[in-house]
Amino acid sequence: MVGGWGMPFGMLAMGIFWIGVIYFALNGFSYRSECRHDQAIEVLKSRLAKGEITIDEYE
Repeated sequence: MVGGWGMPFGMLAMGIFWIGVIYFALNGFSYRSECRHDQAIEVLKSRLAKGEITIDEYE
């Protein structure tokens, strides 16, 4: 069928797959945590401006 080239191509494809999974897992999680952190800071700033929390609570 493939003439003996199925195994090397399969291993190459599996290696590329796992490199992609690791890359997206590391970059995806770091992006989400930064996004949540920025949103939390914005909420705190908004609540401080409205007077809902004090400066001590903000810090």
